[in-house]
Amino acid sequence: MKLAFSTLACPAWSLDQVVEAAIEYGYQGVELRLIDGELIDAAMPAAERRRVRRTFEQAGLPIVALDTSVRIAAAPDARSALDELVPMLELASEWESPVVRVFGGEWDAGRSREEAIGQARDVIDEAAATAVQLGVAITLETHDRFSNVDLVAEVLEDLPAAAAAPRPRLRCGMSGILIASATRPHTLYKHCRAASPTFTSKTAGAIPLTTTGS
Repeated sequence: MKLAFSTLACPAWSLDQVVEAAIEYGYQGVELRLIDGELIDAAMPAAERRRVRRTFEQAGLPIVALDTSVRIAAAPDARSALDELVPMLELASEWESPVVRVFGGEWDAGRSREEAIGQARDVIDEAAATAVQLGVAITLETHDRFSNVDLVAEVLEDLPAAAAAPRPRLRCGMSGILIASATRPHTLYKHCRAASPTFTSKTAGAIPLTTTGS
């Protein structure tokens, strides 16, 4: 089992601090939600993209997931969601990250459940070919309305297994857990959302990670 943490847990840290902490605390990877305190934008300059990749390569740390703000059910339409998602798939491939995380989102009152699910399915289905070509899996966060597993199941039913998978999320003081695609069971991560989190090694803290999961 490999352990990683999300940069959402340490929003004030620079990229160099993130890498240094990962090595110091014995983690084997990092999940990128923020870089230098900012949400990740696929339009970031080429030099910055190279800096991120070089920083992790030199440290020998993989980027285990690229976390996006794409909301596949709540976007105004499928095209706008795809316009956000596809560049993120390309960025993940450039950084050799195997996973891109998306949200379902809170769709507006003028859209029915069936319409929202249909749009989410259309987005994943259309993005699947690009994801497979790039060697990246799309994972759907169980968050917002999509904390309902029945809703997640309806979105993913019969879609390409290599392109999409549910990503469970534990919500009980500590959030985060398994990142897994149908083809790449990859890593377990944890991060604390307490007001004043205390960072510890992976064998310390409130959850004895050495005895959880398999």
